[in-house]
Amino acid sequence: AESRRRALERLVREEALPRLAARARGPRAPLRSISLDMVATFADMLVDVSEDQCSAFVDNVVVRGNVSIETILLDLFGPAAVALGEHWLCDDRTFAEVTVGMGRLERRLRALMPAFLAERPAGLRSERILLAPSPGEQHRFGLMLVEAFALRDGFDVTLVESDGYDVLARVRRENIDLVGLSYAGESDDDRLWELIDNIGRSTCNPNILILIGGSGLLNQKNRSKSGNVHAASGDARQAVGEMRRLLDALRRGASLSARPIEAERGHP
Repeated sequence: AESRRRALERLVREEALPRLAARARGPRAPLRSISLDMVATFADMLVDVSEDQCSAFVDNVVVRGNVSIETILLDLFGPAAVALGEHWLCDDRTFAEVTVGMGRLERRLRALMPAFLAERPAGLRSERILLAPSPGEQHRFGLMLVEAFALRDGFDVTLVESDGYDVLARVRRENIDLVGLSYAGESDDDRLWELIDNIGRSTCNPNILILIGGSGLLNQKNRSKSGNVHAASGDARQAVGEMRRLLDALRRGASLSARPIEAERGHP
């Protein structure tokens, strides 16, 4: 493990960062997309090298031009989080290593937030959105990405980490317009559907909307257990687009009915 760490540090220091910096300064065409190799390298860096080197890698990708922060979040950070989780499932990384990597990834996301939110519209929306993982799950980075895109759209967003009780307490006493739940497949799906049904029974807002997403939906056998789900989401950008569509329709007085969840709509 130590020799692997030193080798990766040397690769980043002597090859990856200089190459990125040279392309940022030189006349070569700017990077227009994030490659799978870059994702794999970044996921390893999150565990194997210093946090400063991780930051430098991201900064150099951004300054090369034509790589928006949105692309960094969706095509680098999101897939890197998935890769870290897969490394743990395959016993390539320990739980402690993955925890360190995810912590660094979350801090990189927070560091980019001011620039990302600078793109938000002048007027803020009045709708309130509550985001939470499915009961019994710790997977939250996908929700953090959804939070970032929803904040950029001007929504009033709250992200909670709970076993469901906090969600129910909030919908009882606060006028929440939409609840977004993430299901990664780490826990019994019955707890997810129970929470969804309890939200419908407990809310003080009879027009509350519920949207769910997460990689666990891809293997979900009982996608119609609840009649209270209005939509399933794709990635963070698509999730917020779906939120906007639903809430705009509700503003226009449209009647929104729940619909079955389609297998292909899950996101990591």
